[in-house]
Amino acid sequence: MHLQVEVDVDPDTGKKTTTEKVLFPRYHQWRAVTRLVAAARVEGPGNRYLVQHSAGSGKTNSISWLAHRLSQLHDDANERVFDTVVVVTDRTVLDKQLQDAISQFEKQAGVVQSITRDGGESKSKQLAGALTGGKHIVIVTIQSFEALITAIQTLPELQGRRFAVIADEAHSSQTGSTAGALTKVLSPAEQAAVAEGAPIDSDAYLQWAMEVTAKAPNISYFAFTATPKAKTLELFGRVPNASEAAAASAGLDGSAATPEPFDLYSMQQAIEEGFILDVLANYTPYKVAWQLQHPGADYDGLDEVDESTAVKALVQYVRLHPTNISQKAKIVVDHFRTYVQSELDGKAKAMVVTGSRKEAVRWKKYLDQYLAASQVQGVRALVAFSGTVDDPEDVGEGLTEKTQNPGLHTSDLAEAFKPSTYNVMIVAEKFQTGFDQPRLVAMYVDKRLGGVQAVQTLSRLNRTYPGKEKTFVLDFVNEPGDVLDAFLPYFRGAQLTALTDPNLIYDLVGKLDSAGIYTMQEVEQAFDAALMGGPNANSKVSSATAPAVSRFSTRWVSAVLDGDKAEQDELKLLKADIAQFVKFYDFISQARNLEDTDLPRRHYFFRRILPQLSTATYDDPVDISKVSLVGVQISAGESVQLKLGQGPGLDPISAIGSGAVHEKHRSALEAIIAKLNERFGDKYAPGAVDITIGGVLGRLAIDIELVEQAGANTPEQFAESPALVKAFNKAMLGTRNETPQIVDDVYGDAGLYAELSKALPAMLYEYLKGQGNG
Repeated sequence: MHLQVEVDVDPDTGKKTTTEKVLFPRYHQWRAVTRLVAAARVEGPGNRYLVQHSAGSGKTNSISWLAHRLSQLHDDANERVFDTVVVVTDRTVLDKQLQDAISQFEKQAGVVQSITRDGGESKSKQLAGALTGGKHIVIVTIQSFEALITAIQTLPELQGRRFAVIADEAHSSQTGSTAGALTKVLSPAEQAAVAEGAPIDSDAYLQWAMEVTAKAPNISYFAFTATPKAKTLELFGRVPNASEAAAASAGLDGSAATPEPFDLYSMQQAIEEGFILDVLANYTPYKVAWQLQHPGADYDGLDEVDESTAVKALVQYVRLHPTNISQKAKIVVDHFRTYVQSELDGKAKAMVVTGSRKEAVRWKKYLDQYLAASQVQGVRALVAFSGTVDDPEDVGEGLTEKTQNPGLHTSDLAEAFKPSTYNVMIVAEKFQTGFDQPRLVAMYVDKRLGGVQAVQTLSRLNRTYPGKEKTFVLDFVNEPGDVLDAFLPYFRGAQLTALTDPNLIYDLVGKLDSAGIYTMQEVEQAFDAALMGGPNANSKVSSATAPAVSRFSTRWVSAVLDGDKAEQDELKLLKADIAQFVKFYDFISQARNLEDTDLPRRHYFFRRILPQLSTATYDDPVDISKVSLVGVQISAGESVQLKLGQGPGLDPISAIGSGAVHEKHRSALEAIIAKLNERFGDKYAPGAVDITIGGVLGRLAIDIELVEQAGANTPEQFAESPALVKAFNKAMLGTRNETPQIVDDVYGDAGLYAELSKALPAMLYEYLKGQGNG
């Protein structure tokens, strides 16, 4: 237990208010810290622990308590288990929270040091001073973690030191290529031998390095997260029963045991105990319909444009349009005043989540305009975004948080949002994670949220507060079912369905080796030059990698000049596959020792050449200057309670390098606008056309006769297949129960029927080919 001291600063007056309260650990916090400390005391350094605690469960204090205990931990021989505890966070807001919380535990001056950009000297120097100067706890952001590794690598005083790394929101990068660099350090004896001209046995070195990468003997990782991904479970999780795992790996069992969190405090348990609120209990989806107009719709012969480029430009045009944002801002203000503002004795707050920084500054402008025009009292908004925004068409140029939030006494918007002066926060990326504001009651979502991001963003609402009994979510973009699907895997605790097969990497090795871009001799030369080091190491590495880069560049330039689209697609896939190899090896090398020394050699070579493989082309810009938005209709759906329950398991990586480059369909800009209006217009519900076409393609894709024909014919031959028309009609009628109006309209419009029957064969053929048929 400890005395928590908080200082609030009124953003209008600058007046400071200090509050104090005695803080006791919750049971799940006490249990997790006690178990982790006990395990670390017995097991020593070199282990990994995953803590899955629900968002809003007090991870900041749990991490603080753990850092405090580990920094003082001694073994049976009364020796320190860890020389230094490093706390890593990827959020500067939480970095400050952690520093404040840990500093309150550590009353002895000089025990804790946070590495920040405003520390008065470079991060490298700060780290060196902290690690060699007896600091027991060092707090770094993920951006500073690479500097930490470099310090551990290069400082002789740190050889043999043992570290506990506590990672807030576990990421594979925290044990990936940066942490893996710990293993790429020669011992002092080896360095001396190399200086005297002795050769390095690179094979022996790599065997040792691969073993240490899979299990670093001097570092223990304590990873905290509310939403572990499959890779996180594999890297940091533990098999619950060692004997069962041994039997499974020996082939005595039909299924391998999968890693689980060391300690679990699930979302379900936290909600049932009243520690957090269920943010999906009051969810209202909104439907947004809009109509575009272009003068070219009345005549033929227009130039064709790239469809995907045009769609992106048009959707962005609508999202940024003043009419669209103004209507949404009015809905937000009216809903806030009617249902939210009176909550918590008038102290309730709301967040607006936008899709981009430019959208955020426009939201601020038009929301403020509506407040002024309607003379609304008691509603004041802040806008949060990073860096500088240029919006010369509307708000202005050189926009910053300071210019868009005039009159604040602090540049810390999280602090400015604490008092009751401001009650609406408009955000773009910022504050969607690591933001703890218990008085947040409503969230207005105008951004596509998928998977973990949906859970992390909406969980900003789940904090409890005296009198806070319900929350509101109004969503202009996402479907309720998609949001529920994102939450389900984490409601009762994330589980792996299986372990990743490490042999997947060899399928990709064969594909890359056969591309003719590099030779293994070049790969070995580059790696050995880097390992030997010395003043000319970089030039030697560049000499070894230059031929591969040159071959790729030569082929790309020729393909572009010749207009060879197939060759361009092949080279794009090759570059994507190289990136996939690097990413997969970063992960799998930490989870398993593959004992194949050619793999890390390729990994180094690919990381070196990847930034130099250019596939740049020039896409003609799409002129949408004559497009006008002639109508926007926003309607509220029915408020629902999205019921949480047992979710599906998390699937491991099942394939790498299996992507395909799909040929971009081209069509007239007017045809694209017509399709968009058909999809977003008020005749059909948003998404209904997608459901219909997806259902038709799904039925066509499992037609055995069509699958066989796609594998044996060219696209032109496939499109002329008599079986296709019959299968198309059968598939269309099969979807009629879901969307009868669309199906009837297709059959009632000969031109529409002809267009779909022509477009779908191309889409189906591309899909079937992408699945490996043919």
